[in-house]
Amino acid sequence: MLNFLKKIVESLSPDTSSGQNKSGQPSNYQQQYYPQSNSVKERQERDAVVSSEKQTVSGIKANWVKPGTSVSVAGFDIPGGMVYVGTQLPTIGPYKQIDPCLINPKLRVDKTRSDYAGNEMGYWPAYGDISPGARAAYLEWLMGDRKDPDACIGYVFLFFYGLERRVFIDLSETADSSAELTHIIHEVERLLALYPDSHSFQGYAARFVEVCKLMHNPDSFAEAFPVLEKTGWQMPLSTQVALGKTVAAGKPISADWLFSWYLHSETTRLRTPATRCATEFQKLLRLKYAEKYGEGMVLKPNKRRLKVEYRPASSGFSHSAIGIDVGDLPDVSALTAPLSKLQVLVDDCTDALDPYSRWLGRNADKCDAKAAIALLPTELVEDFENDEIRLLRQWLKKTLGDQSHQAISGKQILAWWSITGTEKLTKKESTTLAKSFEKLGYGIEPDVRFGGKALQKESHLVLFKLPKEKISTPSQAYSAAKILMHLSAAIATADNIVDASEQQHLEAHLETTLALSEAERIRLRAYLAWLLKEKLSLRGLKTKLGEMTPDEKAGIANFLISVAGADGHISPQEITMLSKIYPLLGFEADDIYSHIHNFSTSTAIDHSSAQPPVRPSTEPVTVRLASSVNRGFTIPAPTVDAQDKKEVTAAGFALDLTAVKRKQDESANVSVLLSNIFEEEEDDLVEPMNENQTLAEDTEDSVSSLDGPHTKFLRILAQQPSWSRAALESKAAEFNLLLDGALEVINDTAFDVCNEPLTDGEDPIDLDTDVLEQLLP
Repeated sequence: MLNFLKKIVESLSPDTSSGQNKSGQPSNYQQQYYPQSNSVKERQERDAVVSSEKQTVSGIKANWVKPGTSVSVAGFDIPGGMVYVGTQLPTIGPYKQIDPCLINPKLRVDKTRSDYAGNEMGYWPAYGDISPGARAAYLEWLMGDRKDPDACIGYVFLFFYGLERRVFIDLSETADSSAELTHIIHEVERLLALYPDSHSFQGYAARFVEVCKLMHNPDSFAEAFPVLEKTGWQMPLSTQVALGKTVAAGKPISADWLFSWYLHSETTRLRTPATRCATEFQKLLRLKYAEKYGEGMVLKPNKRRLKVEYRPASSGFSHSAIGIDVGDLPDVSALTAPLSKLQVLVDDCTDALDPYSRWLGRNADKCDAKAAIALLPTELVEDFENDEIRLLRQWLKKTLGDQSHQAISGKQILAWWSITGTEKLTKKESTTLAKSFEKLGYGIEPDVRFGGKALQKESHLVLFKLPKEKISTPSQAYSAAKILMHLSAAIATADNIVDASEQQHLEAHLETTLALSEAERIRLRAYLAWLLKEKLSLRGLKTKLGEMTPDEKAGIANFLISVAGADGHISPQEITMLSKIYPLLGFEADDIYSHIHNFSTSTAIDHSSAQPPVRPSTEPVTVRLASSVNRGFTIPAPTVDAQDKKEVTAAGFALDLTAVKRKQDESANVSVLLSNIFEEEEDDLVEPMNENQTLAEDTEDSVSSLDGPHTKFLRILAQQPSWSRAALESKAAEFNLLLDGALEVINDTAFDVCNEPLTDGEDPIDLDTDVLEQLLP
């Protein structure tokens, strides 16, 4: 370290090699101002005076009061030392003046006019130049162990000037200064914590500490932690040195070191989510960085060398920059490509945290962890530390156990979710609950995002485990399959007995014929489990079914009969339910009997007529029982012509592959028919409007500055919190609007009203329900 300090002094001291300084004048710098260098005896005498427990200095020489000792000046007993006391201490440079840090005990001190607020302090204060009242206030602050947070920051700087001089000048002549340097480092770190509001002091002092640590142990930065918050206008010395050494050694740069570089670059800027949610942002950035770059980027060393300087705060150095020797290292701050690559990940993380950030901004005083995780990126939920979330996880896991799905009540969920004891949630609250469960890996059906109603205490639901693939909005195929399941379940549950074969038939149809993703199949299976336990209604279907063609209605009829007869028997209750559906399909209620007969003698659907085709039966078929009580129908095993049958023997069973394939194709066709026809029942998707809303629509009153078409489109948007792009393009076309232009107009209005956009994302397009409530109160 001695060599390190000598290099610093050489950059500051006048040239004495020829007996002259840089100005050409004879150099008597050390002889005149450092008489302790003249003889060992004088140095011993000085040390004896300075090391005394309490001393009164009245001589003409300046002395450094060592750490841990005390000194008395003008009646103030100053503990802890670390100050210069005397009458002469020259500044560094060609023009010699009294160093501003020097406490001259001969100068007047006015205790009666103590200027503790520092009203008479200049920008670069010097003890010899400040007023007697300011000197009294400075000595009072020193006597109070330098810990009053209300003291004028100018007094802190006066003390700091002395530490700068001690480190960069005096310690160069001390063979072993490690202990004192450590003490000074700890003192400045303490002051940094006491005076965090002074950006100027934070900048100078933080840099000073880094230089001292480098002097104390040049290899210390190899074990240092990256600075992950901006502390000043300069890049931290630890970041400069650590990056230089990492690149020089050909090692990968970790996410934290690269982010420290990014954070202190003059060309980068963090958006609000990255600063408001700093902890979550940095965690997410580490995950995405590791996913993209593994252990980190490996950079080729550039030619520009690292030059580090320290610019003292004290005017006693004539504002000269002190060169710091860090060895031969590359200066990576000259590179731009690494930061450009990191910028992509920074933007991704910022966008992912934007909903959570906006929610925090609105709920800073009432943060609910359960609601918060609904908005957190999925990658962060697993490590989210919170007792409420931990207990909720445990309950979900215990409730589901090893089952694929489990029936639960709204009362059970509300007991864990609501802290107010409410008996029902709003649609918005139900959406938040569903998203939170999703982030924890669980789903519920009915789900308000997929057409279900808002959760109530009396609600019956099905809990299930979600796969890794997540879906947040229903696809067209899923919506069609859901309606088909609804109709089929209505038939299957008509007799209040769900036969295992009926449920198997529905599940087999789900597994083998519908063009759904695995996540959609799992969710639809849970929905089916809920349907089979509910008392189902056919409300709202008449209009949609009426829009179908005869061929399409015939296909639906055949499939529903196949569901009812999957157990080989159609009960009277199932016939009753079918007879209710038949008029919706355009058939007479009594047509059910002939259709059952036709279905029992057919293995294919002929769409050339409105009714299912008829094939001759080769054995008796029961159409209506002779008994006065209708006991239902038993369907005999269908027989097909030999030429239509292709048998394959597998494991002892004869499989009719042609018939199996035909039945799959028929069921798939039914799903396709429904995909463009059915929409969910209106009262399941849209919350009831009040009279004022209805009136506003009837009179076509505009919302804020929106015209009629945009107002109507906004009300369509309000029907659900998330839309697929294709669906919204279709809705916009109904009002002769282009989707992107319409959303821009609406978002501009939202900014005017509440300074936030209404929509977010490209596909799906999500709505900020808080903004929506302000646009449509």
